[in-house]
Amino acid sequence: MVKGDGSMSLTSAKDACERLGVKEHKVRFTSTVALSDAAGSSVSATRDRIALMIRGALSDTDYKVAAQEEGDISVSQTVMIKVEQGEGEGDAAADDSIKDIMVSWGMQDDALGTSLLNLIENIGR
Repeated sequence: MVKGDGSMSLTSAKDACERLGVKEHKVRFTSTVALSDAAGSSVSATRDRIALMIRGALSDTDYKVAAQEEGDISVSQTVMIKVEQGEGEGDAAADDSIKDIMVSWGMQDDALGTSLLNLIENIGR
């Protein structure tokens, strides 16, 4: 809602920011899950397995699941999922079976981002 010159108008956030000359603020949520995957499983194998699982979960929707050049998984270009090798705790060497899965989404995609995070958190349960 934008108020000015004695009038009030309802407009999109993007249009209101342009009209007022301010930069639009975007809120993103990011959460990381430590996943214990099969011993010796590579990061790319884990990423492919997660992408396949997400494609299956979203098969009846219009969401597009794509592998990015950087190796990340993108869901309709709004939810980003990154798989990295987990680090060992303390002085212990890194455990090859632990993978860190980072899920990041914008506030406008909270339902999708939260659903995908829950899906990843429940792998193997």
